[in-house]
Amino acid sequence: MSPRPMEVLIATHGRPELLEESLLSLLPACQDRLVSRIVVVENGGRDGAETICKHLAESGPVEYHWYREANKSMALNFGLGHCSDGLIFMTDDDIVIDPRVIATYAQASAAHPRKAFFGGPTDTRYEKEPDEMVKDLLPASARGWSSTPEAMLERGFFIGFNWAAYKTDLLEAGGFNPDFGPGGRTGATGQESEMQRRLREIGAKAIYLPDARVTHQVPAERCNPDWLLRRSYRQGVERGIVLAGNGVDAAKRHLLSEKRRNALFGLQAKLTFSRKRQYQHRFYAERIKGFEAALKLHSENRLSVMPKDPDRILGQMENQIPPTV
Repeated sequence: MSPRPMEVLIATHGRPELLEESLLSLLPACQDRLVSRIVVVENGGRDGAETICKHLAESGPVEYHWYREANKSMALNFGLGHCSDGLIFMTDDDIVIDPRVIATYAQASAAHPRKAFFGGPTDTRYEKEPDEMVKDLLPASARGWSSTPEAMLERGFFIGFNWAAYKTDLLEAGGFNPDFGPGGRTGATGQESEMQRRLREIGAKAIYLPDARVTHQVPAERCNPDWLLRRSYRQGVERGIVLAGNGVDAAKRHLLSEKRRNALFGLQAKLTFSRKRQYQHRFYAERIKGFEAALKLHSENRLSVMPKDPDRILGQMENQIPPTV
């Protein structure tokens, strides 16, 4: 069966130079008729993405849109409204993509035409090599990631800048949750993993593509100690929301376990005068704070309920879900 063309969806905010490099890497796939359209949604401010998209539209099917709220999940939902039915490859504005990666996705979609989502491994290109103190604590998106087909069929989540799903499945699952991801209304990370969790719930299978490898460009300000502490808090919010949704008592037990472990890190840091242990103690303390904030949001019923109405999912009515924080 011949490979099926797909569309690409990118939500961008404040990084026009990186966006341009990402789009340039995608244009050869358009020329090979593997990509029929690239939909770019700039969210929040207008920082130059429109000019870049209009210029590159002279060389390929690049389409620019603007969404006023600086919220990646809502921008993606808005972008879905401008995508055709079929497979949508979702990536970020700081990714270099080899055309062969797109061909791999296109071939996979021909073999799995419905109720499936796809993803591949990632490499990392640092602007500046991160401090050894924080390197092991960086998220997978900033370290590089790989898995196996067997592991992904059972569980796990693809990295958010290298995966694809069918528009119909994304809508059936409820769309992207505005509580999660950059600009999320709770501060939580993980809008892609939250979406993939709900795709599994509607029966979609995760198909791992080992040859679909992309490179993530990581600037120095997104892998330094201060940035990682802020992200640890946000990851704690994500964990708290997810675990509380599965049972508040279990979430509270998990929080107690995290506090005990971090107390041990604090003691070890004092006894050994280890700079790395001191940092680990701060890292987990921030995660605990985020977890506690999530439990508070849950207890106050301040989390978004995902709509099933397609018009709302597609973001045709802005700011329809009131902010929670």
